[in-house]
Amino acid sequence: MNRRKFIITIAGVAILILSFLLSGNLKRNDPPRPEAALTATAVHARAIVPGTVVRKVPITGRLQPEQKLSLYAEVGGVATYGAKPFKPGTRFSKGEVMVRINSDEAQTSLFAARSAFQSNLAGIIPDLKLDFPAHSPAWETYLYGLKIDEKLPALPAADDKQLNLFLSGRGVFTNYYSIREAETRFAKFTITAPFDGILSTAQIDAASLVRTGQPLGEFITTGRYELEAGLSYSYAFSIKIGTTFEMRDVNTGDTFSAKVLRINEAVDPSTQQVRIYAEVVHPDARSGMYLEGIIPVQTFEAAVEIPVESLVDGSQVFVVRDSTATLIPVGVQFKNSTTAIATGIEKEEVLITDRHNEAFAGSKVEIVNTGK
Repeated sequence: MNRRKFIITIAGVAILILSFLLSGNLKRNDPPRPEAALTATAVHARAIVPGTVVRKVPITGRLQPEQKLSLYAEVGGVATYGAKPFKPGTRFSKGEVMVRINSDEAQTSLFAARSAFQSNLAGIIPDLKLDFPAHSPAWETYLYGLKIDEKLPALPAADDKQLNLFLSGRGVFTNYYSIREAETRFAKFTITAPFDGILSTAQIDAASLVRTGQPLGEFITTGRYELEAGLSYSYAFSIKIGTTFEMRDVNTGDTFSAKVLRINEAVDPSTQQVRIYAEVVHPDARSGMYLEGIIPVQTFEAAVEIPVESLVDGSQVFVVRDSTATLIPVGVQFKNSTTAIATGIEKEEVLITDRHNEAFAGSKVEIVNTGK
């Protein structure tokens, strides 16, 4: 019995010793615990480089012909076409006959007036030879050069006071200027194109009876157009005459170069806008096209364009230096709801584009995406 107790006691002690040894060995094989790691905030950022930044604003408008002429009849009669039909879409070159109005009666009266003027001069030539022999050859040559079917040439010089009175007394000047007036009126029976263009509307047909003052149609230029658009006066007064920019046809996507011609300085009180006028010269442009584009209004040197969300208190931004968010001051020259133009950054920086407050300064950051 005593022997059995002894064996049990020895076995128990051996188990305890073995358990102690095993537990000590397991503790020595456990891996060491790592020290607490520093945490970094993930941010979005992009590289910015100071340079020339152009402030631009959108602009829209319709093309109008650079020249548009409403045609009216200044004399009455039966109208006939020239070499081309007087119909919409017909092109005419400068000086080409568009419409003729019957002028037989006016032409006959003009021939009669010129013939009477010739007779008037022929009657005074003998007196000129007697009283003004020095001037008579010029007037005699003038008389021989007159033709009743051609316009009167300019009168010879009459700088002598006595000669002037003599010619006035014989009705020479009165007759001459009466005929020139009739010639001016006679020219109105033939309507010619004042410039290269196209007939956009026509309101008469061939053989129509035309009354004085009756509208005939509208003639416009082709290839040269003006775009009228409205811009806020805060933008428009920064635009310079001669500024060029691109416009796009909203229907076809075709692009056209435009140049600022004029700026109306009067501000519309209802819209707070001023009207600007730009020239578009292109053979494919058409009157009435609706165009849209972006016009440069102001240029900033040594500046950057940044998201407006990156501004802190309106005059600072966060940049990444040595993986740390660093707050630096900037000068905001312009901003709208999406972007801002800032100066004061002297070299390339990595700008944090996320919104943060001043308490973020000094924080460790990890950039999750970058780009210029």
